[in-house]
Amino acid sequence: MFPTVVSVDLSEQMLRQAAGRSPTRIQADASHLPLANASVAAVAAVDMLLFPAETARVLRPDGVLPWINQLAADGPLHLPAAAVAGALPGTWEGIESEAGWGTWVVLRRSSWPEVAGAPPRDRRRTLPWPGPSAPAEAVDASRLQALFHVQHPAPRA
Repeated sequence: MFPTVVSVDLSEQMLRQAAGRSPTRIQADASHLPLANASVAAVAAVDMLLFPAETARVLRPDGVLPWINQLAADGPLHLPAAAVAGALPGTWEGIESEAGWGTWVVLRRSSWPEVAGAPPRDRRRTLPWPGPSAPAEAVDASRLQALFHVQHPAPRA
């Protein structure tokens, strides 16, 4: 599904852990990503979104931000979907849900370009995350070309 996967982390140890899952690993500070403007189809953020402006900068105009919170409201790092969207520059829309203990939202710019074959905005509906009973269009709608994962180190004590 993703022809190019790039993992970026400040921690060399975290990048070593991703060795079997991500062929391209870059040690860098997520506050200044070594990526061109509007060059990434998806930025996956798990439990943290420390640099929303930088995330928005590297996302393509039609790019998406899957925000995953592994422990939902019970976790110390929980942010509701509206807070994540509100932290990003501009106006964003998304689909959110719960899965197991966690919550997730997939955000995109409200002004994203129309995609050939997508239903008009007034006929779109929120779909469950792809699973055994999910409609096929939930899987096929995004057709992402890259996944960019940002994981930030734990704060120093």
